[in-house]
Amino acid sequence: MASKYLNFSPYNYAANNPIKIVDPNGKEIITLTGEDAVKALSDLKAIFAEKKFSEFSKLLMRTGKNQNGKSIKKIDNNELEAALDGADLNQDERALIDIVVNTINSSDKHLVEYTQKDKVISQQGSTAINNSVGGHIRTL
Repeated sequence: MASKYLNFSPYNYAANNPIKIVDPNGKEIITLTGEDAVKALSDLKAIFAEKKFSEFSKLLMRTGKNQNGKSIKKIDNNELEAALDGADLNQDERALIDIVVNTINSSDKHLVEYTQKDKVISQQGSTAINNSVGGHIRTL
């Protein structure tokens, strides 16, 4: 699994974003709710908002017949190469795309849960975060 996440060490819980991402078992990116899936997809599209990413951004969609699933749809490698053909990307931009695509296409699972400062996260999210910091979070 380490080869899929070359930019992260085993000490990087939830891809260095434990507020937005809950990673209970280090596998595929899924969300707790459809709303979380919309937010995750929106964040990805914001990251790739520049015109040079426009064809790649079109490949970012939710699963389900009506794109209403809780997961991000896997990206076909041929479609990816076609989308990136002629795009003027530097090495870092291409590496970021590869990391995102490899994570989306992974058979592993990464749970994404969004919350706000005054909202409560799910028990699953709370447990995952608490476990990642060695049980030092107390709940009210």
